[in-house]
Amino acid sequence: MAGVLFTVLCAAGTVGLALVGTGGVVWSSRLEWTRPYLLALAGILLAISFVLGYRRCGRASRGIRALLWTAALLTLVPPLAVAWAFLG
Repeated sequence: MAGVLFTVLCAAGTVGLALVGTGGVVWSSRLEWTRPYLLALAGILLAISFVLGYRRCGRASRGIRALLWTAALLTLVPPLAVAWAFLG
């Protein structure tokens, strides 16, 4: 009996995630025109973060700088990869 209940719950979760995923794609396609503005904003905020993280008077810890570089890579690599795929 517990196996049947678990199977039903797993199937319902999968169907629910599929519906949310489909709705998310439709919703995000409406916001496609904001992509360049959001990328520019992300670049500006990353630049400010690098200035604040590497200035002399208030040095950030190694962990914070590692987190900053990780955020920069996760923010900048996907759009650059897409641009490289179209240009290359």
